Amino acid sequence: MTDVARRDRASDEQIHDHAVSGRESDRRRHARHDPGNTDQSVTGAGHHRGRGPKGYTRSDDRIREDVCERLTEDPHIDASEIEVAVEGGEVTLVGSSKSRTVKHYVEDLVERISGVRHVQNNLRIQQRASVLMGAGRTTGRSGGRTGGGSTPTIL
Repeated sequence: MTDVARRDRASDEQIHDHAVSGRESDRRRHARHDPGNTDQSVTGAGHHRGRGPKGYTRSDDRIREDVCERLTEDPHIDASEIEVAVEGGEVTLVGSSKSRTVKHYVEDLVERISGVRHVQNNLRIQQRASVLMGAGRTTGRSGGRTGGGSTPTIL
């Protein structure tokens, strides 16, 4: 590493450290002046997060926008097959996901969004091509019955 690169990196680290220490002193100052703060320390602060003014509720449009943004930005989710509807703080998810894990991950992500009261997760697990092509079909005799089995439905 060249001397110039070392100096630039050191300068960046100092700027970062200064910004962090400035935020920390702001937190301490606010904690000192917070009338509800009884222990005067920064630890334990934030236990009122999510408790807004009396009678406040987020609008369904804002909740839907937030849900869509989070689904879009999350690197673990392909949300291209998911529809989102919000009514009265209840989020309904319709469409498909690649696995049960992703289905539940999406539900957990949406559940944590401010203003969401309930998540109705109607996501279906995408079937693999082999099942859709009939690999699950049974033929011959089985338990005294002939033929058949179930034919998979293609969505």
